[in-house]
Amino acid sequence: MRYLEDRPSPKSPQLCVMIFDGRTGSSELVARLNSHPNVLFYPEILAGPANPDHDYSLRWTAIDKTISDVAEMSPVSADLASYQKTKFDPEDIKICGLKTRLHGPDDGEFFEREGKAGNFYVVEGDRLLKTLTRHRTLLIRLRRRDIKRTAISWHRAVELNNQKNLWNVTQSHTPIGPITIDPDSFRKTANWVRSCQLKHDAAFSAYRGKKISIDYEDMLDDWPGVQAAILEFLGLPQKELTEFYKKATPDDLSEAVVNLDEIERVSMKTLFAS
Repeated sequence: MRYLEDRPSPKSPQLCVMIFDGRTGSSELVARLNSHPNVLFYPEILAGPANPDHDYSLRWTAIDKTISDVAEMSPVSADLASYQKTKFDPEDIKICGLKTRLHGPDDGEFFEREGKAGNFYVVEGDRLLKTLTRHRTLLIRLRRRDIKRTAISWHRAVELNNQKNLWNVTQSHTPIGPITIDPDSFRKTANWVRSCQLKHDAAFSAYRGKKISIDYEDMLDDWPGVQAAILEFLGLPQKELTEFYKKATPDDLSEAVVNLDEIERVSMKTLFAS
């Protein structure tokens, strides 16, 4: 976990953007941040403007407008009005933000293969950094060190969505049981996860504004330390943030994957090949 300081005195509200690989705890972190009275943090609201069927210029005109609306505390859409209604007077909001994955057009293959093309959108990292720089944005990079577990989590998330039309498990939901993962599909997913991780890491490294990197594993192992670091980074009063979601994948992977031995062998060949 690290952050670098490089911005002038903050305005109110300060724009913050979280870039993340899928299945890294972003929904949980956004929910916890929204439990702070001075934060209004949106989910993946760029998914609509970042429609992969739109050409580059049209797409980025829409993305830039959405980010500007968030920065200015303008209504983003009627569907998201509930996010603003949960907060007090707008003057209480010191941090207003959103989260987004970074994808190029070529990343659509994964979503097509899993039958989830509707969940794919295109936000190029290099172009996003120009917008973030213009708004003097605080940048959070949320990542997960364990590529194997990330890939398994993707497969379980797709199955969760197929079974229950959910992508995350709240405290009131029952997680799905163990699933069987096709080895070749897992290999492709693990390679894709690794490429996505490198893409997000490169964007984070290139950003010259104030930024912080958070690892999912640290959120699990030392949440009080992560919480303190994030709130200090955001310039907010320290407060206990409220837990919202359950883990969708058990820590014991034998309870998550029926053919775990097979997946372990594929993982060794895929992730540790010379």
